[in-house]
Amino acid sequence: MTEHKYLATAMVALGLGLGGCASPADVSDIGTLRTTTAKGGTPFTQALSSEYRRAAVDTADIDTQDAAWLARRGLRAAAGEVVLPVDPETLTAWHWSSLFGDGSGLVEGRAQLLAELDGGARERVPREAAHAQSQYDCWAVTGDDDSDCGIDFRKLVVTLKVVEPPAPGPAKVPPPIEAAPDTKGGYQVFFDWNKFDITEDGARTLRLAADRIRQGHVTRIDVVGHTDSSGRPAYNQQLSEHRAAAVRADLIRYGVSPDDIQTFGVGQSGQIVSTPGKAREPQNRRAEITLQP
Repeated sequence: MTEHKYLATAMVALGLGLGGCASPADVSDIGTLRTTTAKGGTPFTQALSSEYRRAAVDTADIDTQDAAWLARRGLRAAAGEVVLPVDPETLTAWHWSSLFGDGSGLVEGRAQLLAELDGGARERVPREAAHAQSQYDCWAVTGDDDSDCGIDFRKLVVTLKVVEPPAPGPAKVPPPIEAAPDTKGGYQVFFDWNKFDITEDGARTLRLAADRIRQGHVTRIDVVGHTDSSGRPAYNQQLSEHRAAAVRADLIRYGVSPDDIQTFGVGQSGQIVSTPGKAREPQNRRAEITLQP
C-alpha cells in the first residue's frame, strides 16, 4: 500500500481528497478492525479480512478516510461476508479518472479477477485470491495503471488460473518394484531483486518439482521464502511470505494438491551467502521447496 499512501498525500495537496476530516466513525472502524479476529466464514473471507486489516493499518497515518473504507471492507469479511472486488464505477467521485485515464483497465481487471474467483480460486487458493483482491482494490483507489498495486495485481491474477497437467503418454511397462525413492531435499526458485513473480527459470524448476511430486511418495511440501538483506527487516519478512505464496500458487497450477503445501517466510535469515550490511545478493533471494516422504 506504499503507492496508496503517496497518492493519498498528493490528492490532499491538490484538493482532491475524499473530502473533509475523518469522522469519529472512521477512527472507530479502523480501531475495531485492528482488534477483530475472523472466527467464522471461510478461509477466503478470513484471509481477506487480514489483507484489509494490513492495508488499513498501513494507510491510517496518511489518509484516515481511505483507511476507514478499507477497514469497513475488512469488518464485512471478518463477519463472513464474501466481499466482492470494488466496482470502479462507484469510485468516480474520488476523481482518480481525471488524473489517470478512463479506467478501462480497471474494468477489465475486475472482470478477470471475478472470473477466477467465481471459477473456484476462493476455495482452491484462498490466501492468494484474497491478496489479489486487496491489490486490485488498492489499484482501484489509486486509479493509476502504473502503481505498484496495479502491477502486482496483474502478476497475481494470472497465478489464480488452473494449468492442467499434460496428457499422459502411452502406457509403459512398469519397472520391477523397488523401495520408495528418497524424496528428501528439494528445489530452489530464485527471484529478481524486490520481486516475487516467478521467472522463466523458476517456472521450469516448479514444473520439475510438480512432476516429481505427482509421481507419489510425497506427503508434505514445505515452501520457505527468503530475501537478501537490502531492505528493512519488516519489509523483507513480508516479501519472503509473498515469494513462498507465489511458489505455492504455481505448484497448485501444475497439479499439486494445496492441502499438501505449507508456506513460511523467514525474511533475510538463513542466507546462503553471508553478506555485510544491506547487500543485494541474488543467491539469497529465493524460495526453498522441501519434499517430505
